[in-house]
Amino acid sequence: CLTKCKRYQRSLHINCGGESVTITNTLGKVTYQADKSETKAATNQHFENWGISNTGVSSNDIYTISTSLTLPGGSPDIYKTARRSAISLVYYAFCLKNGAYNVKLHFMEIQFSDQEPYSRLGRRIFDVYVQGELFLR
Repeated sequence: CLTKCKRYQRSLHINCGGESVTITNTLGKVTYQADKSETKAATNQHFENWGISNTGVSSNDIYTISTSLTLPGGSPDIYKTARRSAISLVYYAFCLKNGAYNVKLHFMEIQFSDQEPYSRLGRRIFDVYVQGELFLR
């Protein structure tokens, strides 16, 4: 059960599948919260100002992945981990102040490398909903 918010946020940054990471960009330092908790085939977890829901059985019961490869463009550590799901992976934000927000999603393929010929065959298919409305297909 969710409790009342201790404080309201103006932003939310999550490092999906990884440790807490702080990066410096044009706006200054940004800390991405850790998302390293173990999930199972059916999981619903919540933290102070965000939550995660996962459904679907993975063939090997592993729901986070990481890479030690050198990624293009000197990519920061936020691109070296990922959370995956067989059917549905949903993140929820709580305790955000009312207002207009920019939603930025960052993606990088880390499960397959170009050295593996089958890596070009798979497609990543997903829908993104914001406030219950389809935002990206």
